[in-house]
Amino acid sequence: RLWASADHTTWTSSVAIPRDGGDIMSWYHSLAIRSDGALALASGSHSTAGGAQSVCSAPKLARSSDGTQWTTCGMSRAELPSGTGGYVNAAFGPDGKLWVAFQQPESNSAPNGPGIVVWREP
Repeated sequence: RLWASADHTTWTSSVAIPRDGGDIMSWYHSLAIRSDGALALASGSHSTAGGAQSVCSAPKLARSSDGTQWTTCGMSRAELPSGTGGYVNAAFGPDGKLWVAFQQPESNSAPNGPGIVVWREP
């Protein structure tokens, strides 16, 4: 859920961030705000027991143009090594493109081994 305040006194109603199937956004969230007000929320994720099949890769990426309507997916599975992604950070560059960086854990079977993955929106 997400709440916002422009004056630190009055808060919006909470907005639910949708799941990707049975995957939920979990630890280490990173919120990026573009100059036009578009939002991106990147997060590590994990599956819930008995949850529906996820569609997108991890880390998860939720996007909104207005802060009230969100879609959640992730970067393309074809663009990323397999993995869950930890310690996720997101930022918009001067060109308005989203950048996401995260840790690729050692325990993962990624083809390039553990390290830092940096992804830029096409």
